[in-house]
Amino acid sequence: MDGTLFRGDLRISQAVQSAISAAQRAGIRVVLATGRMPSAAAPFVSLLRLDGPQIYYNGALVSDPAGETLFHLPVDSSVAQNVVAYARQARMHVNAYVGDTIYVERLSPEAEFTRQLNRVDPVVVADLQSFLVRAPTKMVIVRLPSVESGLVTALSKQFEGSLSVSSSVPQYCEMVNPSVDKGKALRALAERLGVPTEETAAIGDGDNDMTLLQAAGLSFAMGNGTDRLKALATRVVGTVEEDGVAEAIDWILNRQ
Repeated sequence: MDGTLFRGDLRISQAVQSAISAAQRAGIRVVLATGRMPSAAAPFVSLLRLDGPQIYYNGALVSDPAGETLFHLPVDSSVAQNVVAYARQARMHVNAYVGDTIYVERLSPEAEFTRQLNRVDPVVVADLQSFLVRAPTKMVIVRLPSVESGLVTALSKQFEGSLSVSSSVPQYCEMVNPSVDKGKALRALAERLGVPTEETAAIGDGDNDMTLLQAAGLSFAMGNGTDRLKALATRVVGTVEEDGVAEAIDWILNRQ
């Protein structure tokens, strides 16, 4: 969603909205595949009139707008507690996503950034490490103004085998169960819906979209996407400012 569907102002252009509506009228099921939680994505699900299952938390959760869970694979609670300990030692802010709530230890500037980005108010708990006896779906280390070069790699090494680490926005290091990725979620959802994977298409901009594009029959990288993503995409479309999603959908519809 961020950097693909909408720009920094969290608005979906009229051109993109119209293209998505055209796809739906043509019988194409549109699914969001996002690192966001359901409550943070809900306004966009409603705006686009999406009534089917959506992929959340980078593939850790698949659920529909009514709240029915089709798939959920959280982070092990002991691993999440170790992330909190790591963040404390490094003096970094960490978010824990449990259910449809974001938990933090204090309302720091990073927590405020999270609130503005997700339009969800974080909830403060006195001891996040002790609180995480319930397994969270995702952990996020937030860095302002942006994640330092090498931090994602360092976290990947620190929690190798226990977490999958990626970044969907410049300020986030996102951590999920290592068995989770958007591509697996797409394949599982396509199978449930009875859609052959070769008849699916994916659009993305970040490295956390790589498995999604690899799983799809047809793949599009945004013009503002990473070089790695562009290298594996079927086609590269315009940037988010150039309504690349609308361009990709128009291309699909004109093929039919």
